[in-house]
Amino acid sequence: MKRYFLPKIAGFILLGLLFFALVTGLTMYLWNALLPPLFNLSPVTFWQAAGLLILARLLFGGFGRAGGGNRWKNHPKNQYLREKWENMTPQEREQFKQQWRQRCNS
Repeated sequence: MKRYFLPKIAGFILLGLLFFALVTGLTMYLWNALLPPLFNLSPVTFWQAAGLLILARLLFGGFGRAGGGNRWKNHPKNQYLREKWENMTPQEREQFKQQWRQRCNS
């Protein structure tokens, strides 16, 4: 089983690089086909297109998992806390809020 581990890792890395190169090439093609004629911008190189992709990912997507900020929404610990909150009486909820206000304002 272990002898197949390294070729699988190398294959995944190779596929990832191939996918990145394909998406970068597509970005470069679309930029060079659309933006210079429309807005009088200069064409971009392959590496500039790669930089644009990375910049867009940083600005708009981050580097987390897909789904954005909802990745912890269904975490078991959060479900436990949600159930605990729902089972509290209104008086217990108010007491809990007061305790946290005191902790945060101190």
